[in-house]
Amino acid sequence: MMRKLFFCLMFGLFMANTALAAKAFDCDNPVSDDEIAACLNTELRDSDKKINETYKALMNKLDAAAKDRLRKEQRSWLKYRDGACKLDNKESNREKWFQKILQDHKQTVCVVRFTRARTEQLDTMLSSLTVPDNDDAQNALGDNDRYEISSSVRHSKGKWYYEVLVNVGEIAKSAETTLWLGASSSYGNTGRLFNIRRKDVNQSIVRLGFGFDFDNGKYFQHTNGAWLKPPGSAEGFDMKTGHNYSAYITSSVAMNPMLANKSLQINFGDQPFAYPMPNGYRPFIEK
Repeated sequence: MMRKLFFCLMFGLFMANTALAAKAFDCDNPVSDDEIAACLNTELRDSDKKINETYKALMNKLDAAAKDRLRKEQRSWLKYRDGACKLDNKESNREKWFQKILQDHKQTVCVVRFTRARTEQLDTMLSSLTVPDNDDAQNALGDNDRYEISSSVRHSKGKWYYEVLVNVGEIAKSAETTLWLGASSSYGNTGRLFNIRRKDVNQSIVRLGFGFDFDNGKYFQHTNGAWLKPPGSAEGFDMKTGHNYSAYITSSVAMNPMLANKSLQINFGDQPFAYPMPNGYRPFIEK
């Protein structure tokens, strides 16, 4: 009994410290791997809590036939989510399920994206107390082409660079958005998280730069030309070597509108960069 109590107390302290860590810095623009992990942890858990509350509220107000339709639709949504986010996590323990997903930042953003969008659908059903008898919404959510962009070339050696322009104020007018930007391989991902909130409607354009040194296993990033750590130094973020990486951006909301109005501009090197590349680096798009 005492052992069980000790475990519960320690687990509670761990969760409290994780929440406090996320509050101790700006989750709109986390920098270090630890900050990104803490913020994604908060995003994932908050979105999961909200969808469960909304689903329960809706089920409590539906008749038997509508409840049955909603259960079937929810299973369909879970299937789409798991396929689109490449989830093979069959863990029945909820905490272990969270921890498994949080090991992959790209996957976490995908799950948060699906969960937020599904919660909006459930909110609409809650307002009308109707459950649509179709899978169109789930099919749209499962279309990863709307939420992910990657370079046409991959690299395992050399030093490579790309830039992304983010019109924060313009994007904030439409929806709260989580962007994950970096490099992705089948063995892992490295990059940064960039959150845009409704309160950011007066924020200006931000230009983000990404440098990947695949020879030495280091990743560097800048905001408006100010490098967090100097490229070429040993202070960059560590990344695994020996794997083929593509430049990769994923979003919690569909990117098509942002690309269309140019509030999001991705430059893998097919256009001149806004800032000079570090010495020895080449545009990511080159072969």
